[in-house]
Amino acid sequence: MEITLVAVPFAIYVLYWVYYGDHDTPLDKDKKRFAFGVDLFEKSAFGAALDYFEKINQTYPKSAFVWFMKGKCHSRLENYYSANFCFEQSIVFDNTIPETYLEKGKAHYHLEEFSYAINEFNMAEWHYHETNTNIYRWRSMTFHQLGKQLEARKDIEKAAFLGDERANLLIISNQVIDYKTLI
Repeated sequence: MEITLVAVPFAIYVLYWVYYGDHDTPLDKDKKRFAFGVDLFEKSAFGAALDYFEKINQTYPKSAFVWFMKGKCHSRLENYYSANFCFEQSIVFDNTIPETYLEKGKAHYHLEEFSYAINEFNMAEWHYHETNTNIYRWRSMTFHQLGKQLEARKDIEKAAFLGDERANLLIISNQVIDYKTLI
């Protein structure tokens, strides 16, 4: 009899939480909380967005999302060393944001640090569970820079298989891959 008296309120609590509970992840909450800066970034106001996230970073120094957005801003402003520093800080606070690894790999690519870029793209691939075409396109370009044409071809084919139309057109037309068109 006592078990029933305890189980009923617990069951009611669980049902209430499932129906009304807050199901946002910390990342989702940060995206909403810092929507102003995200909006600036999406409008290509990278300098203003960076200023915004620099100020926010003083209040939220352990927010992986803030560090990530600072890194994206630096990357779009072609400050790749600063971008990688910010991405690394983001990973320290939350190593489960897949886009961080992809963006960090892109920054390494632009710095011509191709081996590091491959490592980051591999991490992004693992976190995205092999579903993001951008990873394969960027890793293909990186393999091409390293002279690993077989690996580059496999990745561009994987991107096409996953629905990347630009990669698919290059394969169908049997053209030599012009990597500048893939960025």
